[in-house]
Amino acid sequence: MSTNLLKNMPLSRKIAYLGTFTAIAMLVDMLFYRVNLFGQNITFVPVVIFYVSCWLGLSGGAIVAVIADFISNLIWGRIGQYNPFFTLSAFFLGIIPALIMLLSFKSKGGIFIKIILSFLLMYISSVLFENIIGMYFYYKVYLKGNMSGFFLKFWLRIGTNTVVYSINFIVAILLFYPLNKIPFLRLN
Repeated sequence: MSTNLLKNMPLSRKIAYLGTFTAIAMLVDMLFYRVNLFGQNITFVPVVIFYVSCWLGLSGGAIVAVIADFISNLIWGRIGQYNPFFTLSAFFLGIIPALIMLLSFKSKGGIFIKIILSFLLMYISSVLFENIIGMYFYYKVYLKGNMSGFFLKFWLRIGTNTVVYSINFIVAILLFYPLNKIPFLRLN
């Protein structure tokens, strides 16, 4: 299982892989930034981060996720409203799939169980850090304690995140077979 392509590489190649996958995550973010559901952006970055984490391991997935999150905040002009809990969520998105890929399942469909478990835990961490802690922080700090609209926005984001992660899960499953045909990207 290729859960860490970076393990025996020279430093220059590691940096090149991290930069390339960060650029791919940013490209995906830019291509789909204006697609939204109930006022929330739909993103396919979790699919990219899932595969990056599976291929590059814990550190590679975390680095790409955090850098991509930070750069997307710069590009879209959200740095004035920067929320560290969103970056913490990106960090967990980057490490969860690598941790799950380290588990061993004896069944033939073990890789699909790992994909399901990865996306379920990615969804839970996103809901916890972005929607609960991150939004509370945003309303308390940036809006100076004005909590009006918090619960409506909270439930809309929960619904949107459920749809976004479901779509990302389906895309990850659809990409599994084509990507698994490339020898150094094989997951099982």
